Amino acid sequence: MIIYKNFPLHKMSYIRVGGKVLKLYIPEKESELQDLFSKADTGKKTVIFGLASNFLLPDEPTDDFIYVSMKKMREFMEISENEVHISAGYNLMELIYKSAAKGTGENLFPLSGIPGTLGGCAYVNAGGSNKSDSDHIGNWITEIRLFDIKKKKVLTLSKSDLKFSYRQSTLKKMKESGMEFIILDLKIMLTPTEIKGSKMKVMKYIDTKLKTQPVGKYSLGCIFKNPLEQNKAAWEYIDELGDENMSFGTMELSSLHKNFIINNSKLGLASDFKSLTESIKTGIKKKFNIELEREVEYFSDYTAP
Repeated sequence: MIIYKNFPLHKMSYIRVGGKVLKLYIPEKESELQDLFSKADTGKKTVIFGLASNFLLPDEPTDDFIYVSMKKMREFMEISENEVHISAGYNLMELIYKSAAKGTGENLFPLSGIPGTLGGCAYVNAGGSNKSDSDHIGNWITEIRLFDIKKKKVLTLSKSDLKFSYRQSTLKKMKESGMEFIILDLKIMLTPTEIKGSKMKVMKYIDTKLKTQPVGKYSLGCIFKNPLEQNKAAWEYIDELGDENMSFGTMELSSLHKNFIINNSKLGLASDFKSLTESIKTGIKKKFNIELEREVEYFSDYTAP
């Protein structure tokens, strides 16, 4: 178990925001995780994150929570032609590259370029457009093991227990109901591919993202979900707002993709991200009478009862 004291959370954030916490726990094994919560203060809620690539960490975190990063929970990866059994801390892109090198995983290639751990990707049902299940990870997940923090026991959810839709999952609904849990590992279906040329297939998806999204910039991915009942994507509505609501403090909209907020400073502020997001949402509501739903998870959402 790695334990950092007085740790600045911005060092763990994709958008480089976050204040100091008294302690940050980074378990490397399932046994360490269970040991942590067998001794933890049961009066405190838990904040779980992996690479924080879709999670806005707080400017002024309090010590009323137990902060745990899952980025090093990478105990094993058992991969066959048709399935992988993998720890939640594995990076999605690492899985894609490794499965491609073994001649499998072509069904995951459309997810290329999406950052984050597999646990986080499963939680938000990471993927591309809202029109196809084939480019959402939930379409391929067959089993998830969880650690129930309050009951201190391991649960297994089979495919029949799991429901996924555009940026929605059974896991999210469980969290919203007040359950505290940590994703331990997953089983994911894989479809075979030819080893020769597989890297080129992956790179085509990545090249598309490089041309259309601010890859390499400090961001948290798309701010808003695409409104399902509309023919336009969220970025198109934001683009039609014009030059208003383009920046706030340390944050500004990407000129490459208007559904991305990027941080151009060394250390950004979560409060600026929230202010710019709210300004855009208000502008869209006023101009188009459309209520955009946020895709980025906030610390305040995550810890709400």
